[in-house]
Amino acid sequence: MVALMCAEAVILGTNSKDYQIYSLGDRIFCCAPSTGIERGIMLEISNQVECQYRERGIKPTMDQVRDMLARKYENVSSENVLLVGQDRHGPHIYAMKGIGIPQTLIYAAKGKGRDDIIGYLMHNWKKSLNLAQAEQLVRTCLLVGENDYVNMCVIYKEKETWAKAVPQLEPVAIMAYDTESAFDDMTSMGSNLSN
Repeated sequence: MVALMCAEAVILGTNSKDYQIYSLGDRIFCCAPSTGIERGIMLEISNQVECQYRERGIKPTMDQVRDMLARKYENVSSENVLLVGQDRHGPHIYAMKGIGIPQTLIYAAKGKGRDDIIGYLMHNWKKSLNLAQAEQLVRTCLLVGENDYVNMCVIYKEKETWAKAVPQLEPVAIMAYDTESAFDDMTSMGSNLSN
């Protein structure tokens, strides 16, 4: 599995059917094993995020979801887990390292071929990559080896609406309203309908 940032998005992908990309919240995704304890952890975190939003109307930030994930992995090895997303603080990539310790990165690789992929990214990743170049880089990284399966998730960067002030509303024209003639109009409409 591989994750990387580019000028327009954060991309997460896997080339193994043993891994699944889980949606953990609004614009937050995690790639982890599709069976066993990891699947249970991902489903539990997804439910916690959904309940928090439903009950309090609060969308958790990436840091909050990262902390939930770290707590769940306190006693479980998490060598093959990548968390990516976008919130009001910008794009994020976290790789779980060891037991419950997340590491912040600009690109990451886990699983089979990890060392080869990291080496390839070190030579080919640039901060200025556009989306098409970044997608191709992820596909190239994931096709290292015998796999022809690729599952990819692209989280586009949000427009910078968080920092902007509330837009000014256009003035509304206020019209005089004659309640007697409005009542007469409604009465005549009612009598026309009953005929």
